[in-house]
Amino acid sequence: MLSEREKQNQGSLQNFANGRQDVADIEVLSFKVTAERENTVNADYRIKTKDKDGNGFIVRTFDGNVTFVKSSGTWKIDALSSRKTDEHRESLKKLLRKNFLQEIFYWKLGLGKKLFPTP
Repeated sequence: MLSEREKQNQGSLQNFANGRQDVADIEVLSFKVTAERENTVNADYRIKTKDKDGNGFIVRTFDGNVTFVKSSGTWKIDALSSRKTDEHRESLKKLLRKNFLQEIFYWKLGLGKKLFPTP
């Protein structure tokens, strides 16, 4: 997953994973390859993360760049950078209410039956 160079930057794959243990969800909002060579690919990305925080989540948006290198036939992350562009808090109660109301809306329109299947 990580090249030797990025392992030195992150400390280890375990350190890389430990830094993300509170992440409940990651959504890739955009991903665009900006340069492509035989053994190297660069891409810009935008992601949204939801980190667990008490009775809710901290939602953050990041813009970044990643470089992949092909090593022994396997693509690995060689460089990773990002900057936070947004941060806000969402309560669990608000998220549950939003999802519940969305389910009712879909059910009423006949578009989905996730919570209330028709007998």
